[in-house]
Amino acid sequence: VPAPDFASAICQSLKFGEGNLEQSVAHQLHRMTGVSLPRDAWDADSLPSHLRMGIRVLDESGKELAHGLNPEQLMDKLGKRLKSVALESSASGEWSRHSIQRWDFGEMPEWMQISHGGTTMRAYPALQSNGERVDQVLVETAEKAQAVTRAGLVTLLMNELGSNVKYMRKEFLKLRDANLVYQRLAPESVLVDDFLLLAVEDVFLSDGKPLPRTHAEFEALLEKGRGQFVARASELARTVSAALIEFQAVRMALAGQSENAATEDVEAQLAGLVFPGFLRSVGSEQLTQYPRYLKAAARRVEKLEHGLAKDQQRAIELKPLLDRVSMLSKSLGPEKVAKARWMLEELRVSLFAQELGTAGPISARRIEKVLDSIAKA
Repeated sequence: VPAPDFASAICQSLKFGEGNLEQSVAHQLHRMTGVSLPRDAWDADSLPSHLRMGIRVLDESGKELAHGLNPEQLMDKLGKRLKSVALESSASGEWSRHSIQRWDFGEMPEWMQISHGGTTMRAYPALQSNGERVDQVLVETAEKAQAVTRAGLVTLLMNELGSNVKYMRKEFLKLRDANLVYQRLAPESVLVDDFLLLAVEDVFLSDGKPLPRTHAEFEALLEKGRGQFVARASELARTVSAALIEFQAVRMALAGQSENAATEDVEAQLAGLVFPGFLRSVGSEQLTQYPRYLKAAARRVEKLEHGLAKDQQRAIELKPLLDRVSMLSKSLGPEKVAKARWMLEELRVSLFAQELGTAGPISARRIEKVLDSIAKA
């Protein structure tokens, strides 16, 4: 019996919108022929696109919202779009204030229920930094709300610290050598602003505790850290200054060398360590290691004049790890490979300036194991 006749007979026996299409067709074929089709016989992905069922999604007015061949991809795409639209439409609701300078509102809920187009979903309140003020916003995930609110809290804390922040700004500007080095990368104001943001985050938000959600919790956080701020910020300022001075020392050492694979590697290392906005990017914990990393780079360059062959031999161990970290960073994102990235800096110290010491045991094999676990995750 020709296939079109079977198809026509099956279509006549099916009821539109009832049940699973594959199961219903299999049931009708079994009724007509006595043959049972296994589940793996239905491999729609192997069919040419013109034989696969197209799907169009329409809104209540009949306007097409999306079309495609893969229902899961369509659901994912429309789900994100619907949530984005719903969040925008809820911007005038109970969590929607703008240009806030102080925590003068009540509790920040962990989540809120919002409705749009007959659909109810969960949204997550956050405090979004907007210059010297913050805005109340709703975001898609709890993780995003945490990250957005963290920056917003830093803004509110800086507003409360007032004179302390002004004092540290003046003190930091006195570090002329460090500021002059950075001015070759970005305006001096960028470094000062990033330093102050880093200092506030380090003093008030680095203990891993849950972020405050009430006015009372915010006030308790403020009072706990206020007395430590100037001392800790001054310590961080000295670290930043030392790092930038060491950075300049490496640059000067490179200027006296002919270009080779080792100098190119050190140039790439410097670009990855010091760049516009690096203070906010690396955080205070890693920043404390910067003077040692950069001093090790300077020692490496100094040894090149009489030790290039030895440097090349040691670099053989480093190169494949650098390439692998770069590849995983591009595919997974820099945050996923951060641990391995900083382990590489320790390995550089171990290979080229062992006399400076490392923060802990380090080897190429240890880094490979970390990269293996990242790739498998």
